[in-house]
Amino acid sequence: MRRVSTFSLNGLACVLGIMGHVAWAASTVDFGVQVGKMRPELYSSGFGPMVCSCPQAAIDDIRSMGFKAARTHDWALLNSNERVCDVHHIFPLMHLDAADPKNYVFGPTDYLLKRAREEAGLDIFFRLGTSIEHSGPKIHFNSLIPVDFEKMAEVFAATVRHYNHGWGNGHQWGIKYWEIWNEPDGVNNMWCLPEGDIGVSQEETKARNARRAELFAKFFAICLKRLKNEFGDEIKVGGPALCWMNTDYFKQLFKACQEVGVAPDFISWHHYAKDPAVIMKAIDTGRVLCDQHGFTKCELIINEWHFFGNYSWSDLRSPDPVARRKAWEGPHAHNDIDSSAFNLTMLSKFQHSKLDQAYYYGCRHSGSWGFKDEAQVKYNVYHSLKLFGDFIRDYPVLCVSSGEGTVTTLAGKSADGKKCAALVTDYLGTGGELVVKVAGVPVGWEATAVLLDHERKLEACAAEFSDGLLKLRKRRPESAAFCVTFAPREEPHPTDLAGWEPLLKPDLSNVEPQKEPVWSVDAAGCLVATKDVNLVTQAAYTNFALDLEFQLAPGANAGVFIYASDLKNWIPNKIEVQLLDNSAPSAAKYPAIWKNAALYGHQAPYRDTLKPVGEWNRLTIYCRGKNIRVAQNGAFILEADLARFTDVKFNPDGSEAPKWHTRPYAQLPTCGRIGFQGCHGGIATKFRNVRVKKFD
Repeated sequence: MRRVSTFSLNGLACVLGIMGHVAWAASTVDFGVQVGKMRPELYSSGFGPMVCSCPQAAIDDIRSMGFKAARTHDWALLNSNERVCDVHHIFPLMHLDAADPKNYVFGPTDYLLKRAREEAGLDIFFRLGTSIEHSGPKIHFNSLIPVDFEKMAEVFAATVRHYNHGWGNGHQWGIKYWEIWNEPDGVNNMWCLPEGDIGVSQEETKARNARRAELFAKFFAICLKRLKNEFGDEIKVGGPALCWMNTDYFKQLFKACQEVGVAPDFISWHHYAKDPAVIMKAIDTGRVLCDQHGFTKCELIINEWHFFGNYSWSDLRSPDPVARRKAWEGPHAHNDIDSSAFNLTMLSKFQHSKLDQAYYYGCRHSGSWGFKDEAQVKYNVYHSLKLFGDFIRDYPVLCVSSGEGTVTTLAGKSADGKKCAALVTDYLGTGGELVVKVAGVPVGWEATAVLLDHERKLEACAAEFSDGLLKLRKRRPESAAFCVTFAPREEPHPTDLAGWEPLLKPDLSNVEPQKEPVWSVDAAGCLVATKDVNLVTQAAYTNFALDLEFQLAPGANAGVFIYASDLKNWIPNKIEVQLLDNSAPSAAKYPAIWKNAALYGHQAPYRDTLKPVGEWNRLTIYCRGKNIRVAQNGAFILEADLARFTDVKFNPDGSEAPKWHTRPYAQLPTCGRIGFQGCHGGIATKFRNVRVKKFD
């Protein structure tokens, strides 16, 4: 089955393409039509660093996803035994004077927000109020409706003053967004009556809910007016993080605000869903609702959102292993490929929506709402978020795009216009080939792609691009996402040898001395070894290209080394491009990251261009800092960013790295010797025409 998306020059929302006798509904994206800039504020996190038990790796992971900001709700729950963020921690004794800074406990929250700002690089979206309290239907402590609304408003004002004006030995951080409360329309957990929210009858329950809503509308208007009176346009104040696009509740809030003569700067709500259309409809509803009430400048913020599949909230926490497996295991689970494709679908759609900010609720360091499991293995959702963060950073110019059916596209261009890229996400789609009609790409540019699905974590894959058509092959009949980069085509192998020089002298006098004559150059000019001893250059190289030919014998297993920085402990201190007879029976059991032309044990090539045993193959390796590109037999087959290889145990795609590689690639210096593996396993590999070219 084939799905067609169209990248059209005219930027129409729907185009019909005729393929044979079949008319295809089409999506449209055009790199030649720019519609603005990517909006990073639509890509923010519900979580940040921890006060303690937060290793540097966790901070690095948060920063690597590239979020714009973090919302402070529920941070008190995540930081066990630490008094942070919530109002009852910052101002624990409500009978004390709210104007006296000695009555506040800002220290723990100061420390946590400082980590979020400086170490994780996140702006702060501060939720004023309390975290959710699952203490039962009638037993509440922190989430009870405040007794004194005006005094709570004074505490909120003091909190803003501390972080933005330096009050109480505070800071000048300029935190812009301040949200009043969270989920007051929930039941028994956030805005609770002392006698409980549920009555003995439906009528009594309805009356209690009406009372709660009326009290909150009054509270919200009082706090909003108090903060705007003191801080004006210096800050933006709104809320209240409703459980959903609860229009009746918002209308009641708007009425209360109008009665006291104040306007919210934003409204906020949550959305946990499976259907992207439902979330997009809620955004449009929110815009119409604000405009109808005269709040045309009021921003729209989804401050919690996450995929929610074919399971229930109780399934996520169920003691029943069958129910839990349904929620947590397999491609349709809470943090796997359906969830990841949902992320990329929503983040792509947000960029063209009326939404102003969005906060993904799923970036705890580990666990159910985290980006890692308890063994610290990254979920697929991490890879989807990392992909999107990199995308909007590298391609900040937003181009025309739209989607059709299960396919969503997002197109962007680099600031200098030298590259462009598209996210192509098939959410809840089936198997088959995705065909994208491409326009706005200069003649002579080529496409490269990476694939995210249940098994492949941003693995390089084939992207066939010619005559304006891009073809992407899904490998599984389920959700998947591709990131396709378009850039000027490079010749895979050098055709002009100007500036190239032989890597090795004929007598091998420029390599590390051999204890015995293992390596030699024969009469035909072929470099060959007689034992399993490495050949390593005396000179170190950085920013260079290596071009050579190699010939494999049956069963051969060899390699070319680059960036070798420690000859005594050479195995973990080099990058190896594997040379392997893929057809050998012994190679059948090897994973793709061990096959020919792979960065051995770390990243597989996305196509196999190896010639039959006995024929000569041409290999070119381009090394520019941490960027490695490999071409073999006339085609680029691998591109790697070494900076992504930060984990010594697992590769960015989730595959397991060799246990004997004890340094992650990201830590290796990008300057080192070039080397060749010897007669490994007693089977020789021949090399010839080995040359090198240094770059500026």
